[in-house]
Amino acid sequence: MAMLCYLAFVFALALNGHPAQPPQPQAHVTSEVPQVSDPHTEHPPDNTKPSESYWRKAIKPDILPVWIGGVAALLASIAGLLTLKNLKEQARVGLIAAKAGEEGAKAALLNAKAVINAERPWLVVGFKETNDTTTGALPTYAFTFINQGKTPAIVKKISIGHSVVTSPYDLPIHMREEDLSPRDLPDLTLIVSKDSFTTWPEVDPEGLLESYRKTTQGGLSGKLLMIYGMIEYHDVFESWGPGRKPHRTKWSYGYDTRTGNLISVGPDEYNSHT
Repeated sequence: MAMLCYLAFVFALALNGHPAQPPQPQAHVTSEVPQVSDPHTEHPPDNTKPSESYWRKAIKPDILPVWIGGVAALLASIAGLLTLKNLKEQARVGLIAAKAGEEGAKAALLNAKAVINAERPWLVVGFKETNDTTTGALPTYAFTFINQGKTPAIVKKISIGHSVVTSPYDLPIHMREEDLSPRDLPDLTLIVSKDSFTTWPEVDPEGLLESYRKTTQGGLSGKLLMIYGMIEYHDVFESWGPGRKPHRTKWSYGYDTRTGNLISVGPDEYNSHT
C-alpha cells in the first residue's frame, strides 16, 4: 500500500511538470465603438488548442522513465519483502534446530546419569541381634551393610547416634554431625557387589535408656529411643576425586521396649540414599 501511494505521488509530480499550454491573450477592450463588419467577410481561424486530459499526459513518451522507475521500485520492494520472509523462516528453523539440539544434549546427559546410577554401588543398611535373648540376655544390635549395586563401594565413614524423644518426628530436621559418634570401618573398605560387612561396637538399647534415666532423673513413660546413623562412601565414577561429594545412606530405628525390637521409623531426612 505504501509503495502504491509512492508511485501515485511520483506520477502526480511528473504530470504536474507538463502543464497544459496557457490560453491565448484576449484582445483589450476599448471604449471605441466597434466597427460593423461586413457579414460577407471571413473570420480568421481560432488557433487556441484544448487542454490535454490526465490520462493522455500519463502515456506521453517523456513520462516513460517515471513508469520504469516506479515499476523497478515496486519490484525491488517485492524482492525485499520476499528476502525478509525467507530470513524470518530461516531464523525460525534455526531456533527450532537449536532447541532440538539443546533438548538432545539434556536427554544425553540424563541418559548418562541413568547409566551411572544403574551401575553405581548402593549400600543398604540392616541390623542383627548380637546377644542370645533366649537365655535372658538383653538385646544388643549391630548394623550391617550390603552393596546392592553393580560396582565397588569405597567406605569412608560410619557414624551412629541416638536420642530419646516423644515422637520420631521430634528429631532435628537435619541429621547433625555433632549428634553422631564414629564407628569402626571394615578391614577391607572396598566393598564389591553383593558383599556385606558389620560395624562395631554394637548398640545396647537398654543400656542407653538406663543412662538416660540417670542423666535426666526422669521416667520413660511416653518416650521413645531413636537410633540413627549414616555411612559415607565413594564409587569409581563421579563421586571419587578431590571436591567430589560422597554417597550417603542414612537410617533411623525406634526401639520398642515391649518387644525389644528395632522398628524402621523416622523422617525422610533420616532415611535416604544419595
